[in-house]
Amino acid sequence: DPQHIPSLIGLANAYFAASDWEKASKYYQALLVQQRDALDSEQLVDIYYRHGMVKRAQGEPRKAINSFDKALEEDAGHRPTLDALVEIYSEQGKWDQVIHFKQQTLDNILDEAERFDLLLEIGDIWHEKLKKPAEAIAPYTDACDIRPDDLGALHKLLEVHQAVGNWHEIIDTIDRIAELNDRD
Repeated sequence: DPQHIPSLIGLANAYFAASDWEKASKYYQALLVQQRDALDSEQLVDIYYRHGMVKRAQGEPRKAINSFDKALEEDAGHRPTLDALVEIYSEQGKWDQVIHFKQQTLDNILDEAERFDLLLEIGDIWHEKLKKPAEAIAPYTDACDIRPDDLGALHKLLEVHQAVGNWHEIIDTIDRIAELNDRD
């Protein structure tokens, strides 16, 4: 039965695993065109994600982004898709898009350690890549709220406050750093 969905998915995934991008693309495309209505949301997300990864491997980032966008239409919090979009846009130097998808990832993370790291990454992009220190204040502040004793995060926050000239916040941040250093 050439229309048997589990077989088509299995075949597409086997070609994907074998890095046979041409055949994997062919079967994923067939599933999306001919069987889309018979697929559940979870299957659609996975197929769009994998099709995007195939297109990325084939050197077609625009088509990859299109597939990833369709995966996110089905599941806005699909982490592998969000991570793939962050990678593509990072490679292209489209930092506003990187921030957008990192923020979307952040919206679905409950683990404080992971949130902390992601907030610092977002702040670093604003500050170092886009040269907008004022925009880095919020993510750095949120990171410091998660870990108020993290000297690295406090120093990042201090640096952006200095760049913007927020004198009251500079003094408050220096006081926090000094208090932590006095404890040691």
